[in-house]
Amino acid sequence: MNLTAIASPGSYFFGWGGDCSDLGDCQVTLGAARNVVADFRLSAGVLLLDPNGGESYPEGSFATIRWTAPANARHVTLWYSTNSGGTWKRIDRGLAGNSYLWKVPLVSATQNNCRVRVRAFTATNTPVGTDASNANFQITNLAAPDVRRRR
Repeated sequence: MNLTAIASPGSYFFGWGGDCSDLGDCQVTLGAARNVVADFRLSAGVLLLDPNGGESYPEGSFATIRWTAPANARHVTLWYSTNSGGTWKRIDRGLAGNSYLWKVPLVSATQNNCRVRVRAFTATNTPVGTDASNANFQITNLAAPDVRRRR
């Protein structure tokens, strides 16, 4: 059996417990008693869920950015930083929903001080909140230095 967690507006899915784990769909085989817990939490404001620190992403790969926002939020803007939030580069804007598939940028050397920031807006573009990664994550450079120069 496949279980999918769908959060109501103003809440977010935090993860599975019991016989399921992680954040994706829960797959259980029936035939014996199972204990599955879906953990939903209320969202009082904007909250960046992933990446939130400690992750490592190879350059050029895809990473899912997840967040939650209050019910009056209609769209968000996403940024990333490679210097612990000292400066930011925009990823995308005008995004609806609560997740985004991000193509991790190419980097000239492995970056250990990366963060993501999300800012939510109402339908009239009034900001309703901002949150960023709680700790740094890593973007790994995969190419040798001489290969990088030929790109």
